Amino acid sequence: MNVRRFSRNKVLSIIVVVAMMSGAAIAIGRWAGRVYFGDVRDRLELRWADLMTLPEDERAVLVRAAIACDLMQQSIPTAGSVEACVREGANKISATLPDSE
Repeated sequence: MNVRRFSRNKVLSIIVVVAMMSGAAIAIGRWAGRVYFGDVRDRLELRWADLMTLPEDERAVLVRAAIACDLMQQSIPTAGSVEACVREGANKISATLPDSE
């Protein structure tokens, strides 16, 4: 059986390439997330102009509800359609939460 041994330089090169690709993937993912959530924020601000002044936990609930209702799928959002979508998303979220005792 012929066992091929890798040189130390080759192994280090592979590790460096994998690390660089991982770093690039993380950077692209973060950028895409910022773009997506910036768009969600813009749409939520159609209804809640003071969105960024709300407490962080309230903003988190609104964003979670917006994601649950696919807010970004609306072609022409209006304040009323954003609110209706967020309400629909909030109902979806509350349906998945366990009952508290």
